[in-house]
Amino acid sequence: MPRSGSASTETRQYEEPAVVLGAGIAGLAAAAVLADHFPAVLVVERDSLSDEPSVRRGVPQGAHLHGFTVGGRGALEEMLPGFGEELVRAGAQSFDFAVDLPIRSHLGWGIRFPSDLWFVCASRPLTEHVLRRRIAQHPRVTMLTGVQVTGLTREGPRVNGVTVRPAHGGRTSALPVGLVVDAMGRGSRCARWLEQAGFPSPTEEHIDPHTTYATRVYRRPDVPPYSWQGCYLQVGPGQPRGGMLLPIEGGRWMATLVGLGARSPSKEEADWLPFARSLASPVLAENLSHAEPLTPVAVSHSTTTWRRHLHALRGQPDNLVCVGDTSVCFNPIYGQGMSVAIFTARYLGECLDRTPLSTGFAHRFHRGVRSLTRDPWLIGSAADLRYESTTGPGRRLHHRAAMRYFDRVLEAGVRDPLVQLAFLRVFNMLAPVSSLLSPAVARRVLGGRAPGRRPADAPPPVTAR
Repeated sequence: MPRSGSASTETRQYEEPAVVLGAGIAGLAAAAVLADHFPAVLVVERDSLSDEPSVRRGVPQGAHLHGFTVGGRGALEEMLPGFGEELVRAGAQSFDFAVDLPIRSHLGWGIRFPSDLWFVCASRPLTEHVLRRRIAQHPRVTMLTGVQVTGLTREGPRVNGVTVRPAHGGRTSALPVGLVVDAMGRGSRCARWLEQAGFPSPTEEHIDPHTTYATRVYRRPDVPPYSWQGCYLQVGPGQPRGGMLLPIEGGRWMATLVGLGARSPSKEEADWLPFARSLASPVLAENLSHAEPLTPVAVSHSTTTWRRHLHALRGQPDNLVCVGDTSVCFNPIYGQGMSVAIFTARYLGECLDRTPLSTGFAHRFHRGVRSLTRDPWLIGSAADLRYESTTGPGRRLHHRAAMRYFDRVLEAGVRDPLVQLAFLRVFNMLAPVSSLLSPAVARRVLGGRAPGRRPADAPPPVTAR
């Protein structure tokens, strides 16, 4: 289980339990670190949770592609050693990200080569199921399922209780709290509850590219037409449609089609393959034409990038913090959300290691989360703001500069494995964005351009590293 070294002393700091609102990835990861600091951790979840992996109401995007970046999975392994192996034993697929997931941007296919970027891929229901099973084994963690949170109570500058009732109706009661962690995601009512309890509520920032994505699960053919595990066709300037294909448990593929504004996919099965054939490369459509569809088409429009400015909120309760999509929410097509939730949970543990819950704890935590999420926010928001379909604040100078340089990186990655590896490490949250400005990378990025030719339709062969 999580960092056991400090548990024996830290858990004596607080008499009241930590209460985690939400049993998704962010809430479960937070519970893992809180179990080292509190005598009890209560995870409150409105859904009634199944003993088997299943899409649940509280995760409306559960039918779509999810995945930890390599860095996000590594951080989770630090908190829960052996989690990746456990997920693979449950059926998750693992592969070399630089070889087996060819990526095509609007500037061409990135070069492929052997690497140490081992990616583990599973459906969201399986990932959550394995993580929940692991967390529930901790003797200080209790899962309260089928329970709805209705509000907060306060005592001075702190929250002293969370009011709850059965999800299907019944008597309201209060849970005493030492710390509240809101991990209820996009649907959280945190701002309203803060106001009702007499606390100020945070301002928010929204960027909506009006992206639609549609997902369908297939049975993988015994002999796939290509010698790789999946593929990723990115949207970009002049390329308003994209798609992704990844292997998941049970000998299946999960395929997602993405479109901007009016160029979006529909939920109609008759439109599915024609849309796939309209992408910049035919490889995704050709793979799907050889596979058996197992599910209807699931569609989502929830792709707004937004964040609450909790770091700037004065007078907030000292013992209430927000993690995961409750704090900052990313467009899912960039694959950042679950990994950021893991990094944020790990940072919460670090904060509790350093300082007790005292005046200003939540403010210091949210200020740190602001710094921790700066890179993924820059990447996601700058990418979204370049599209004509996007509504939100106008692009600023640093957004334009970031995208111009990123285009040069993608262009260099078509021919240069060192640059492509640097990009993939940033993409997988193993290195900061600033690493792309290192002298070794910048010389190659700015030193030349790829030949001006039409990008190839098929992924390139694997080269030596």
